[in-house]
Amino acid sequence: MDARAHLLERAVLKADELPVIAHFEGPDHWALVTTERIVLGREAGLLSVPWSELENATTDTAHIQAAFASGAGNKLSLSRLRLQRRNAEDVEIEVEAGKAFFGLWNALKTIALLRKE
Repeated sequence: MDARAHLLERAVLKADELPVIAHFEGPDHWALVTTERIVLGREAGLLSVPWSELENATTDTAHIQAAFASGAGNKLSLSRLRLQRRNAEDVEIEVEAGKAFFGLWNALKTIALLRKE
């Protein structure tokens, strides 16, 4: 399966919307950050979070404590992000642990911060 083609087909980007960052674990488990929104492929279906709805990207305290209590025992084992939305329920996503996790987290935090200005 071509992950790029799968993401672009499912996300249905607008003519002026560009893909920026992607995480692909499988056909029903992926995330795509575009120039306008975050699109999540989930077993329950597609979820689109426009940048304007993103209040913050964070990780759950319980997840941090569990990561440190496990054998991995450091921040590079974190893999769950919580997208806090302005007027809707938070969304939790699971991504690859390590540098990929922190890159995505920093990008989403920056998007949320820029949207507040």
